[in-house]
Amino acid sequence: MAAIVPTLVINTELSGRKKIQIFTVTPGSVSDTIDFSGYFTAINAVIPIITAGASANFMDVIPSISGTSVTLATYNAAGSNATNWTSATVTLVVIGEYN
Repeated sequence: MAAIVPTLVINTELSGRKKIQIFTVTPGSVSDTIDFSGYFTAINAVIPIITAGASANFMDVIPSISGTSVTLATYNAAGSNATNWTSATVTLVVIGEYN
């Protein structure tokens, strides 16, 4: 598991304490953890979009949320762990809360 750092692309406020932020990340392993505590106090949803580097060896990204951290699990076309992240980029649409 690698820790990766997000690059903020867009920040949009919603009503109340909710906001949508769009980040770009570069996967570095089969399972990467991203800390969003600098942006959110709670995360409600994450939508991953592969924007570059999709191939038979890197075909799917599935996020799991724990507090303000998101772990991205990556898979190949056969459903096994991804084996190649060369030139891969993933955009994450994150909906969360802040104080």
